[in-house]
Amino acid sequence: MRFRLVPMALVLGVVWSLTIGGMGLLASATTEYGHEFVKVFMSIYPRYDMTVGGALLGFLWGFCDGVGAGIILWLTLKLSAAKAKE
Repeated sequence: MRFRLVPMALVLGVVWSLTIGGMGLLASATTEYGHEFVKVFMSIYPRYDMTVGGALLGFLWGFCDGVGAGIILWLTLKLSAAKAKE
C-alpha cells in the first residue's frame, strides 16, 4: 500500500486543530473543564488562550502542527525505506 502525503497531512491537521481549538472553546465556555489542557498549550502556541479568539488561533496552530506532523511522518517513512533498500 502506498503512503499518500497530502491526505494524511490533512487528516492529521484537521484532527489536531479540532483537538486544540475544541478544547479552547470548551475551556472558554466552562469554569473548569479543559483549563489545565489549555494552560499547557498556551506555553507552546502564541496568543492561544481560553477565549473564542484564542480558540480560533488554536484551530489554526493545530492545523499547522498536524500538517507538519504528516510531513515528518512522510520523511521518516522515506528515510526508513531508503535504508531498508541498502
